Amino acid sequence: MWPDYNSISQPCFPQALRVIDRFHVVKALNEVLNGLRRKLRREHPRVVAYKGIKWGLFTTQPDAARQAQLAVAFGHSPLLKTVVELRNTFHAHFETSVDAPMLLGHLQGWLVAAQATGYGGFSGFVTTLSNWLEPIANFAHERLSNAVTEGLNNVIRYMKRISYGLPNFAHLRLRVLAQAI
Repeated sequence: MWPDYNSISQPCFPQALRVIDRFHVVKALNEVLNGLRRKLRREHPRVVAYKGIKWGLFTTQPDAARQAQLAVAFGHSPLLKTVVELRNTFHAHFETSVDAPMLLGHLQGWLVAAQATGYGGFSGFVTTLSNWLEPIANFAHERLSNAVTEGLNNVIRYMKRISYGLPNFAHLRLRVLAQAI
């Protein structure tokens, strides 16, 4: 979604279908949910139900103990429950849509539901989703992701960080290859 990348790729690949990877969109939505979780912790430091729920919020299949913990937190904050349900629905749309027009329709309906909550934390995400709706929906064409590339980039960044002072690139390259295999 980087504007420079987009402006350069369009003239170079005029026949290509623009696709925004699901990874980046879901990451932005997870930041909305995590922002709400942090806000609740900050505003209600004495509410024990908001402590230790992060893992349960971000797993797709929380165990029984985490589900019980989330149920208590949802009892204290119906908004938290609504945002989690919207995030889960968002994921489900990507899994169940068989083509781009179907996903586009689901995402447009999701946008309406997100705006109907009145939660201001959605504003940036809703703007981003609205601006990039068609390329995001194009994910449904081939259902490809650049998650492997993102993972390799993380390995390279990690190896660069722990290899401070490594005298030459060839050794760094070997370390990255050994770690990535």
